[in-house]
Amino acid sequence: MPTITISLPKELKERLDKRKDINWPEVFRRAFEKKVKYLEEFETLKASGVLESKKFEEFFRKFKEQRGEL
Repeated sequence: MPTITISLPKELKERLDKRKDINWPEVFRRAFEKKVKYLEEFETLKASGVLESKKFEEFFRKFKEQRGEL
């Protein structure tokens, strides 16, 4: 599996380091995967011309729920 490096603010890194019980690489991998999935779904909807339909409304509602906005 390829490896990437990310930069974090020092304070955040210190807080993460306090949680030895959490597999942070797995947390980040899942977050990246989730974000890419939603972006891909958006691009598919955009390309298909569905952005003005009920499918887009449903997609946007799910997107906002995932971001904690609903």
